[in-house]
Amino acid sequence: MNRNSIRLIIVLATICIIGIVVTQIYWVKKAFDLNEKQFNVNVSLGLKNVADSVFKINHVNAEMDNPVNQLSSNYFVVSINQFIEPQILERLLKQEFIKRGLAINFGMVIYNDDKMVYGKCITFNNTTMDASTLNSLPGWKGNSIYFGIYFPGKGSSIANQMSIWIFSSAVLLVVIVFFAYTLYIILKQKRLSEIQSDFVNNMTHEFQTPISSIAISSEILQNPDIISTPKRLTQYASVIHKEIYKLKYQVERVLEMSSMENNEIRLNKELINIHDLIVSVKEKIVQSSGIPESCIQLDLLTQHPQLMADKIHIENIIYNLLDNAVKYSEDVPEIKISSRNERNGIVISVADKGIGIRADQQKKVFEKFYRIPMGNLHQAKGFGLGLSYVSLLTKIHNGMIDVYSGESGKGSRFILFLPIE
Repeated sequence: MNRNSIRLIIVLATICIIGIVVTQIYWVKKAFDLNEKQFNVNVSLGLKNVADSVFKINHVNAEMDNPVNQLSSNYFVVSINQFIEPQILERLLKQEFIKRGLAINFGMVIYNDDKMVYGKCITFNNTTMDASTLNSLPGWKGNSIYFGIYFPGKGSSIANQMSIWIFSSAVLLVVIVFFAYTLYIILKQKRLSEIQSDFVNNMTHEFQTPISSIAISSEILQNPDIISTPKRLTQYASVIHKEIYKLKYQVERVLEMSSMENNEIRLNKELINIHDLIVSVKEKIVQSSGIPESCIQLDLLTQHPQLMADKIHIENIIYNLLDNAVKYSEDVPEIKISSRNERNGIVISVADKGIGIRADQQKKVFEKFYRIPMGNLHQAKGFGLGLSYVSLLTKIHNGMIDVYSGESGKGSRFILFLPIE
């Protein structure tokens, strides 16, 4: 599946998910509004029946058809203009609310001439209510005696009646999470497939060149006349030896990465001098790449260059950093290696003036098989294992590695920290 097809699937699936979510939110809101409306109707009818009961107890006729008024979403007032014992009013309210399935905690206040003369929190279970809220309930101008009913848990009560909608929303959330995880797996597998393809292509290219050189040299060496020219014999034998060394080096790098992934690598720590190691690696780079020795400047300021580490792996780390600095320099390389002591460790900096690394790629360069796409410079030899090897071995040594780079063309600087112990 190509990249455009995956993008199309992701866009269409995302649009569908967004549409489903919007629809779900719409219907949940509609259901909540409907339940809230039903709640208000039940409360109003129940309070009207309570008011009628108060009028019957006092043997008077109602002064208005509907004495109930809703001042806010959870606050109702009932005009009675008749004295009623708070205990009797409480009993009437409980009976009416239980009959209508409204057995939720509420606050009851009684006003006389806009002054609160009684207030109580009424509960149907062992839970408590904040009585201080009752003092802040607004009065109702223009009435003599009335009582107010306040429902602090109205929202949660309505939500409890929407269990099917909560369940469907939870299922939808699970579907969305599963969808996102599936997309993540698809993109990850796509990335792994691309990495595998790039690795095979790079490996084929890396192995094809030395194999071709070995094949040509061996054919020439099979000619009996070559014995008469010892110089040519030595030259082609040297080519075979050199190319076999390259093949061995590449195979070892792949095997080392496999060993590290399986936690099979073992460090052979010994006391090493980091300055001597850097000088040795510089000589190898100069010899293998053919660049002038002046291209690599040393600024070794470490006062205590000794540390306990695996000499072979530390040498490979520095070699990889220098090798990359050489490979990704467009013209004659300009490389500077510096060192200093810091925080009970040694900091080694490898800076170049090559093509640089964009900000969005600086973290990816330490991923296995990742190679920076830079036009023709992408053809620089390698499997994309060098910096991954550097990162893993640095962590195994309890060190840190980071990269800094300016804009493209401004060069890169790798900072390596290795603890002395």
